[in-house]
Amino acid sequence: MNTADLRKQTGQRIKKIRSDLDIPRDYLAELLDISVGALGMIERGERGLTLCNLIKLSDVFSVSVDNILSRERKMPSLEMNNQHVKILGYVSNLTEDELNFVVDIMKSLHVLKLSRMGK
Repeated sequence: MNTADLRKQTGQRIKKIRSDLDIPRDYLAELLDISVGALGMIERGERGLTLCNLIKLSDVFSVSVDNILSRERKMPSLEMNNQHVKILGYVSNLTEDELNFVVDIMKSLHVLKLSRMGK
């Protein structure tokens, strides 16, 4: 595999993870301290990414650097503790609308966490 192919695959994974987490491109660019255009170039594989920004992405996405660089996107392994089990118990009998509401709240908390990390 050559460098251009690696950049393209990594960029596609970054875009996929960002989209899956509903993180706006402009917000992620701000956290990485790069322009939106530069982030777009990274996602298209037209530009490489620095080691520092790779580590920042790992933190923002809550995945390992290896996960970002691997050929297949794997979900991070979850270690269940008592709090996780309690949450699962609370949400197990919710309706679809109620689950969507919970997911929206969790996304908002994630964005809040990201904003605290970035500033």
